[in-house]
Amino acid sequence: MATLTEFVAMYRHRDQLPFGTRLGVTFGAVVALHAAAVGLVLAGSATAGEPLALGLVLTAYDAGIKHSFDWDHLAAIDNSTRRFVAQRKDPVSVGFAFSLGHSSVVILAGVLVVGGAAMVGELM
Repeated sequence: MATLTEFVAMYRHRDQLPFGTRLGVTFGAVVALHAAAVGLVLAGSATAGEPLALGLVLTAYDAGIKHSFDWDHLAAIDNSTRRFVAQRKDPVSVGFAFSLGHSSVVILAGVLVVGGAAMVGELM
């Protein structure tokens, strides 16, 4: 398995990687993020045991997927891509980096909510 410094070096020279590799890493990260979300859903439904809670979590997940197509996200990615093109840089991973950062914050918030709910459930 590659170390963090190897990943950083690979990311810095990503424009030299084959297109298939870049595409595979992108889709792999998307699959990993959805797997993490499913894990949170399962962890949340196992600790809560409420059908209503599962329905709320699935509704929030669906709203999050819809949220990814909001105009402000698309505009931010478009503006960044245009800036990279104007600077004669390869904008291949601009949208990926934006979505990875945004999704990481959402996943972290989900972990904190599930962990907090489990902790409060034990205290009560």
